Amino acid sequence: MTLSASVRALAGASIFVLGTVLAWTPQPARAQGFAGTGTVDFGTATIDVATPGVTNVNLPVSSPRATITWTPTDVGVGGGPIDFLPGGNIVNYTGDVGESQPYTILNRIIPVDPSRSVALNGLVNSNNNVRVF
Repeated sequence: MTLSASVRALAGASIFVLGTVLAWTPQPARAQGFAGTGTVDFGTATIDVATPGVTNVNLPVSSPRATITWTPTDVGVGGGPIDFLPGGNIVNYTGDVGESQPYTILNRIIPVDPSRSVALNGLVNSNNNVRVF
């Protein structure tokens, strides 16, 4: 094998190795709108996180009031604010019967470190009849 053929073979192998390493390197995943997990504590609500970057919370006719406790995925102690709703992400609150019945939803965000503030940098939407606290 000539020197130039050896260099080409080595370059090809290097590109293959680089591609393999990049394929196995963890990539950031765009999850639901809120960076956390919600548990319905009172009433009934559905939390849909099937769309990347979006969380949909719906209250049915049978339960026009609900409380959800959210546990952030950021469990760090100390430091800056918890980015609970990252910029570009969306949370939608809706009620089953459109705007003919009032709905109330209380969201409790419980961080591991209560001294850290919680930031909502994305967009929160609701129907006119859904009161979000």
